[in-house]
Amino acid sequence: MTAEELESHVRRTCRWNNILNYVISSFIMAGGLGLSAFYLISPGKTPLLIVLTFSLFLIAMGITGLVVIRNMYRSSSRNNSLSKQENIALLEKVASKLVNKKITASGSLIYFLYSPAWWRYRYGVYLTAENSQVIILVNTSGHSRGFIDFGAAKRMQQKILDCVA
Repeated sequence: MTAEELESHVRRTCRWNNILNYVISSFIMAGGLGLSAFYLISPGKTPLLIVLTFSLFLIAMGITGLVVIRNMYRSSSRNNSLSKQENIALLEKVASKLVNKKITASGSLIYFLYSPAWWRYRYGVYLTAENSQVIILVNTSGHSRGFIDFGAAKRMQQKILDCVA
């Protein structure tokens, strides 16, 4: 499975979450635009600076959400000199070490949920291998799923990629 195939597979499994996140981001931006338009049409006792600051904050948050959602399912890869079967065995070993139980691959894809501690995010970890390449994709999972994870999924992805090296 190539990196593009892995990314499209994960996007398909999370399609409704993406739609929900796009809708939320759009409503946040619309709320910021609506707030500033409403104030300009009928100015109230609130100072203009406060209203415009809050409006710009909402608009920036909505735009950031749209950008983050678009880049949420980017995989990372590391090249090595191992064959595909050796890479799959290496990934099974790393996955088993992370979750403290035996993990086996279904084909060339390994998927498991990983939570470093009960108070931290749960991560959906996807691992796959090609000849001379290991591909990893991590996203937040469970009740804490969303696009605002403050980079936690990408940090975890890099941490797992460092374990593979």
